[in-house]
Amino acid sequence: MAVIVTPILVPASVASRSQGDYVSYYRPVADRLLAGHGLAHGAPDGGPALRYPPGEPLLVAATLRVSRAIGLSDGVGQRLVTMLLMGAACVLVWAIARRTFGDAPALVTAALFIVYPANRFVAMRLNSEVPFMVLVFGSTLLVVSAAERSAGRSIAWRSAAAGALLGVALLVRPIGVAFVVPMLLVIGVPRRVDRASVARAALFLGALLVVVGPWILWASGQGQGFVPLSTGGRPSVIDGLSYGLPGREPGRSWVPGPARSAMSDAAARAAAPRPPSVPSLVGSVARHHPLGFAELVGLKAARAWYGTESERSEWLVALVQAPFLGLTAWGALLALGEGARTRGRGLAMLLLGILLATWILTVCVLSIAAYLAPVIALGFALAGVGPARCWAARAGRSRRGPAPAAAPAPR
Repeated sequence: MAVIVTPILVPASVASRSQGDYVSYYRPVADRLLAGHGLAHGAPDGGPALRYPPGEPLLVAATLRVSRAIGLSDGVGQRLVTMLLMGAACVLVWAIARRTFGDAPALVTAALFIVYPANRFVAMRLNSEVPFMVLVFGSTLLVVSAAERSAGRSIAWRSAAAGALLGVALLVRPIGVAFVVPMLLVIGVPRRVDRASVARAALFLGALLVVVGPWILWASGQGQGFVPLSTGGRPSVIDGLSYGLPGREPGRSWVPGPARSAMSDAAARAAAPRPPSVPSLVGSVARHHPLGFAELVGLKAARAWYGTESERSEWLVALVQAPFLGLTAWGALLALGEGARTRGRGLAMLLLGILLATWILTVCVLSIAAYLAPVIALGFALAGVGPARCWAARAGRSRRGPAPAAAPAPR
């Protein structure tokens, strides 16, 4: 219902910002697929579409094909698919919380997921964040359930399925690589490293590579060198190094002088006739502008939590994020305070590891909150712990009634 109502309530000027890469990339590539031109961007002979992985264009194309076959408009068909996927994501994060903490915290988790503004924003279109959340939430649930078993065939199956789901997620959004190491540690080192744990980690990683391997091999054979999931890494890094320069979007973000000088140098080096590689570019800017580079990294680290690609309304995004992040941090602290090897502690360490890795990757590219939003939503599996325990404590005091009055002292 929230997916249906949100576009009606949100002003058109705000709703247009949710289109993003859908209009500029995913929909054109999907149209080329439906026209029989394959994964081509731009004109039919414009070359292969490698800017992003193929998962989202394939989903959009399939949705359009089925919608037209059953007589639905493109918009209605995509709205229905978005509604189903967002519902599935909500159920999955609820299931993670319920499996770990019980019914009451899980209900809080589901409520937070439903009202989280970032979820409502991306759900106004069939954006790549929508299927990505379903895939990584499902993979996380499998990892959590696999970590609870010490032996048996089911843990091997769950480990392989978790890797396969994460592989599909990488074919939708490459930033899913942030999940790989934390999940490997949970699956491969639940209590001790032995032959069984190594086998589980191998199954997880092997299934992931089986899914993403064919795409990497095909994309790398299209004449653009080795393609690790997509060719969007370098442009994203350059965007992040020069986001505050004049002429880029409205330029409303405040940037100090040394950081602006570092941005100008990065943009000039990237635009050279023979541009350096990304590591060389970053190293050169850091050497020539040490203070400006340090300021730039600090700004990017902060903007990852509230930044917008248009640089508009960032103060509002930060204000909205604060209570959700606060509840998640509260729940994480409570879970980490539990005894060693408990479910809550294990889930908190997994989700915090994923969040930290995603934050680092976001700082390396264009630092905007949209990249962190799916992981923040996954963190809601922890956010219900604090409120639920407070309510339980209050209910316990109510059942016990007021404390008995002290007997009068004898005279």
